Amino acid sequence: DFGLSNLPQYTMAVTGTGLSEGTKYENLRIAANMMVFRTGPIVRIDDNINSLAELKGKRLPYGFKAAPLFAFIGDAILANAGLTIKDGKAVPVVALRQHWDIFKEGKIDYVIAAVGTGVLTEMNASIPGGIKYLSMDASDEAVKRTLAIFPGSYLAEVQPAKPLVGVLQPVNVFHYDYLIWTHKGASDEVVYKVVKALYDNEQDLKEAGPLWRSHASKTMGKDHGLDYHPAAVKFYKEAGLR
Repeated sequence: DFGLSNLPQYTMAVTGTGLSEGTKYENLRIAANMMVFRTGPIVRIDDNINSLAELKGKRLPYGFKAAPLFAFIGDAILANAGLTIKDGKAVPVVALRQHWDIFKEGKIDYVIAAVGTGVLTEMNASIPGGIKYLSMDASDEAVKRTLAIFPGSYLAEVQPAKPLVGVLQPVNVFHYDYLIWTHKGASDEVVYKVVKALYDNEQDLKEAGPLWRSHASKTMGKDHGLDYHPAAVKFYKEAGLR
């Protein structure tokens, strides 16, 4: 009855674009907005790459057949700097962890990873000199190019903090929400009970792991310009969120 994905994937599904090119999943309905993911490009500090534009001519991960969303993220990162994969040396990769591994081996020049995840601690410790995030361009034109490829996301600044490995200075990175979704024929009673249970148990969700830190019951009904299930809307109105 329910599914879970990030907003960019969901946007592609309901609009029939990107990963869902040619097929619109018009019966999908959002049940709840959950936590925020923050993802961006990472390079080795010792490589002295200080901007996305400097990835021109570098060895760039490409393909991601086992994790196809990241092919769109990678293209959007390059587009942010006015680049495409043709501006560098495309290195075929299959999956997310595999491209992290070959980055550690020195076979590619940047990787994509979520801010605050444990893999960054491991990566930082295994690479001489450590790693750092590159800041993305938040100008209107750059954002327009970026979101044309990765819709449903936005750029926002992340400040350095002790647990955030690789964030050495304020950086703009992708932010995108995760959703619990259902379909328009789902039982009103079931959807209402599920969103109410999530709303009433915010602390339990936060204790599930560090990626839940950004979750808040008060943002569960966040307006993305996409349809929510009517039973979810009913609850959010009762809770004063709409």
